[in-house]
Parts: sequence; structure tokens; C-alpha cells
Amino acid sequence: MSAEVDLAVKVGEEEQKGVARLTAAMEKKKDEWLIAQSHISFPSSSEVEK
Repeated sequence: MSAEVDLAVKVGEEEQKGVARLTAAMEKKKDEWLIAQSHISFPSSSEVEK
């Protein structure tokens, strides 16, 4: 799967929000879909809408 996701990260008292790209390989086991592998990346500043 691939998706563009809204992301919020908080470290201590500092919070940052942004957009990330998520790709994942999924595997069906019994009646559940599980993430077998995933990767998150961030677009370059020139690719982000302002």
C-alpha cells in the first residue's frame, strides 16, 4: 500500500506537524491483514504545498 499521511510528533514539549509518505507491504494471516514491512519518508520542502 502507499499513502500520504498527516503526521504529528511530540518530543518533550515541542510538537511538529507535517505530511509524510507511507509505503507498506501487507500480509494476510488467517482473517487479519498485518504490516510485514513499512517505510515512512518526508517530501522535500519544494514538494510541500504552502
